[in-house]
Amino acid sequence: MKATSPDFQKALAHGLRLFNAGNFFEAHEVWEEIWRKADPLEKLWLQGLIQTAVGFHHLQNHNRRGARSLLRNAIEKLSRADRPNFPFDLPPLLTDLRRILLVLENESSPLPKKLPILKMHRPR
Repeated sequence: MKATSPDFQKALAHGLRLFNAGNFFEAHEVWEEIWRKADPLEKLWLQGLIQTAVGFHHLQNHNRRGARSLLRNAIEKLSRADRPNFPFDLPPLLTDLRRILLVLENESSPLPKKLPILKMHRPR
């Protein structure tokens, strides 16, 4: 499935609404469905988004270790993502994820209360 297809765009936007509402597990479910059908160029960044959503879900449940592991993996995948095909503003997202990971790595730091939101832009 191409990232430019209407079904892909609709599911991506639905996941975005869920993510930005703090429904991270549900966003992961929506994005995982399109990840299964995605073209190889989209699979890597979709997996990074899915791992971000599940990492934030772990944060909501005060699971520091699970969040740390998933956010590390998300950063690695999103850092290698094909940037022209990525439908979100990637540099601020990576900055936010790295900042949150630093907090998570310091066991005495309180868990972040506010998590970043994603803004979608049109694919090129």
